[in-house]
Amino acid sequence: MKNLKRITRAFILGAMSLIFSCEGDLGPVIYDSIAPSNFFKTREDVNASVTAIYSEFSWDYENRIYNGEIGTDEYRNNWGGADQENNFEWNGDGSYSSMYLQKVPAVTRAGALLKVIEGIDFLSDAEKNRFIGEVKTARAIHMFDLLNSYGPCPVILDDENLLNPDNSYKPERPDLNTPEGQEFYAAYVDQIETDLIDAAQLLNSKPPNFGRFNKGIALTILMKLYMHQKEFEKAEQISSQIINLGIYELEDDYSTIWSIENEMNKEIIWALPRTSNTLGQTFRSRTLYSPYDLTKEDKWNGDKVRFEFYDSFESNDVRKDKIIVQFTNSKGELIDMRTEGTDFYGGFNLKYDQDPDAVMMNGIDVIYLRYADVILCRAEALNETLGPNQESIDLINQIRNRAGLSDILLSNFHSKDELNEHILAERGWEFYMEGLRREDLIRHNKYIERAGERTASVQEFHILYPIPKIAYYENHSIAQNPGYDF
Repeated sequence: MKNLKRITRAFILGAMSLIFSCEGDLGPVIYDSIAPSNFFKTREDVNASVTAIYSEFSWDYENRIYNGEIGTDEYRNNWGGADQENNFEWNGDGSYSSMYLQKVPAVTRAGALLKVIEGIDFLSDAEKNRFIGEVKTARAIHMFDLLNSYGPCPVILDDENLLNPDNSYKPERPDLNTPEGQEFYAAYVDQIETDLIDAAQLLNSKPPNFGRFNKGIALTILMKLYMHQKEFEKAEQISSQIINLGIYELEDDYSTIWSIENEMNKEIIWALPRTSNTLGQTFRSRTLYSPYDLTKEDKWNGDKVRFEFYDSFESNDVRKDKIIVQFTNSKGELIDMRTEGTDFYGGFNLKYDQDPDAVMMNGIDVIYLRYADVILCRAEALNETLGPNQESIDLINQIRNRAGLSDILLSNFHSKDELNEHILAERGWEFYMEGLRREDLIRHNKYIERAGERTASVQEFHILYPIPKIAYYENHSIAQNPGYDF
């Protein structure tokens, strides 16, 4: 098993104790037994504390994947009460709230650790740079995830409140529709960009252990930030840097990317290491349909892929084979999900293979960033800056050819909008249920439009989730996102 898997438990027990937070009930916890004055004495102390930062991502897929799917044209959840989320009846208490409650304090913890490391004098320059690069990458990822879901959030970044926490301090967030709110937005994005540029300069292409942050991860998140901000020339430049690292390639077989035998494959840019049962992930349990009795895994019948999305695949596209719409049970009976009723609407997605050692907690690493994303982001960025061009077509065809599909031709596309429409479709077929669909639809100005085809409840302001009620009520210095009246 991977080295980071072996140390995942150890870092939680000691090093996290020294990190603190300043968000009221979301923090602050300060322990006297471990503090910068008596803990950071050796390289091992620092390494343990930096490793502890990775614990913030331990259940991150529950937030990053599903916050990135709610309300999209490919996803539906079948659990009781989930129709409120499916239908945009968002009141600040839904599952979309947990990312905020996790990541706002995580930004503080990363910032506090960063300040401590910057003041340490017993590390070599190389060691110090690596640790700083890792922590800056972690903070930037948390801030970018928050930006994607809620817009810029009231996180603690200033030295005084990181090094000398005050329980009464309430970070502000102004109304985003005001000039002050626009300045707040710009400063927030600048901080993410600065952290990632710094990290990419400090980190090596290959980390000491699989799962730790490296140059490729920092650059890919930076590329994603530029795509989010529609700074396509910058995104194109960063995508070129990632490609020129020469360490990532498309896997030949799409179906093996998420297999336990093929972990740490050449397409993975960033994955969260998992172990069977103890520190595993529940992707399959969330989606499996109870009558699917071909395995002994837990089956919760929750996350499903909409039939309309499934039907959009070309007939010979191998990528759709991971979505189960029909199956034969152990009795030899054919089960058709289309006829199982509205309570079980959609096909179930087995993109992650079965872990033979797991019942519920699957030990296959959770993949967050793939090289295929870099390829399709580059194709889109080039199209946005140049219009239809042969390089974009060639990049898309790399993805299509692996899926068993024929080439598209430049002559098929007569405008930037036409090629963008195809890129959006291609991204859906490639990345379904990987937590990218919501941001893709929003970037292409299709999220509200497509949701409106399913429900009359959606409104323009739903491109952001509400700030959770618990955070909003606790800190009245936060201006709620536009459109929400609580």
